[in-house]
Amino acid sequence: PGKTADIIAVQAGDASFGAAEKKATMTVAKAAATVSLSGLAATYDGSPKAVTAVTSPNGLKVNILYGVAPGSATAPTNAGPYPISASIEENNYSGGDSSKTLVIAKASQTISSFGALGTKSVADAPFNLAAVATSGLPVSYASSNPLVASVVGNVVTPRTAGSVSITARQLGNDNYNAATDVSQTLVVEP
Repeated sequence: PGKTADIIAVQAGDASFGAAEKKATMTVAKAAATVSLSGLAATYDGSPKAVTAVTSPNGLKVNILYGVAPGSATAPTNAGPYPISASIEENNYSGGDSSKTLVIAKASQTISSFGALGTKSVADAPFNLAAVATSGLPVSYASSNPLVASVVGNVVTPRTAGSVSITARQLGNDNYNAATDVSQTLVVEP
């Protein structure tokens, strides 16, 4: 849709010609413009991920909305797919693009600070494990044989003589992929 204007031509007339008036309606349509979007792939890092719009002709104002209609002007932070709607917001131009999707991928994480467990005695007191995930998410632990050494929370209790594998794991969440499990061997002596 364009803007309309009434055009009126008036001729006052003179001794040879009489007065005349002609009215016509003129429609002025907006010129077509295009929007190209970039920055449609990102990885979660806790900060908002905005897409970039370039217009032709260059420098036109673009309204970008993220997510399903009606969308939000706030760039998303969390991992996931976000449909993009971009429309030119100018008096003399129209156009847009609503066929693109911003995809924020889950971030990777690793488990650190889970060193060798060494050797313990059946008589030793329970001890704490202190592995850390680079995501800051909590780490869980499991024993390959709870009869040799049991794990509750992050506390290991030696039970009987033998060798056991203690595994640290972090399963990830909406923004992080699961970390690769890290296992350490614990030897329990009589």
